[in-house]
Amino acid sequence: MAANAEGPEGTQSSSTGDALNRRRVLTGAVWSVPVMATAMAAPAYAASPGCVGTFSFSPTTLVGGVPRFVANTAYTSPLTITKTGGSATSTIRVTLTGTGFSFEGGGTTRDIVLVGGSATVQIVATAGTGTGNLAVQGLAQTQACPVTNLPLGRRTLTYESNFGLGFYPNTVNGLVGRSQYDTANGDKFHRILGTVAGDVVSNIVVETGITTGWPTTAFTPVAGSNPSWTTPVATGATFQAVAGGVSRTFRVYRFTYTGTVVATGATTNIPIGFYFRQLGITYVANQFSRTTRYATVNGTPVTLTRAVAEIINTNTVTPPSP
Repeated sequence: MAANAEGPEGTQSSSTGDALNRRRVLTGAVWSVPVMATAMAAPAYAASPGCVGTFSFSPTTLVGGVPRFVANTAYTSPLTITKTGGSATSTIRVTLTGTGFSFEGGGTTRDIVLVGGSATVQIVATAGTGTGNLAVQGLAQTQACPVTNLPLGRRTLTYESNFGLGFYPNTVNGLVGRSQYDTANGDKFHRILGTVAGDVVSNIVVETGITTGWPTTAFTPVAGSNPSWTTPVATGATFQAVAGGVSRTFRVYRFTYTGTVVATGATTNIPIGFYFRQLGITYVANQFSRTTRYATVNGTPVTLTRAVAEIINTNTVTPPSP
């Protein structure tokens, strides 16, 4: 089994104290379950036809108390309210209550005219870990129509992965060694926990920083590498980080998964199966890498940065292939 340049990952979550071997998680605190409610405005003098109809909401991942978003992350989310039955041009009053929630443009109460039976509102959540309820409640006049509740909330998403950069010291076809970024062997994974069916995971990017003393030979894909992953290329960007007790400059290489992944349950595996090599290079000691993984879940960003680790020279003689 090929060794991996990147060191063990520890947990970053304040709510999870256990160290996780070879993985690091970035989580947000869970908010208490908020509530959304709507009701159609009705004249005071009647239990009128205006009260006829039922409300539904989209995205459906919000229905039934299933929370959607990561705490600590500010976001704006579109929510469509649809009325079935009765007048398609009814006016509803939608009210947000709780901590850290408002409508786009400000305020917590909106009177909305349903056009063709539906309307879309933009719900804004500020970053933070405070508790509270989110309630959207339609208010009728003196004689209220029935209220429809939609629980909203926050949930924890956990980003986990285990793969990295290593150097293989053997000579193959006259080439002196190669570094390789691969996801061979059964212990490699790339996944997000805390998803629910229908979540869309997209904007999947891996950025690897490699210290400037390492060769700049371009990476090339190995035959059979997953074609949905682009080949790592130098972006021209750099960053500073402490490695081996010294502040060092890292060059940034980026590669991207070009597809999207639709969750089917609580664990969403992002396809891997990529193999990239820098061929014909000589090992340089005391060089380091640091990798950050990025993705969005329904537009909410989730990020995982692994610890700086030395690029090792102790892998098996034959590098893995697809």
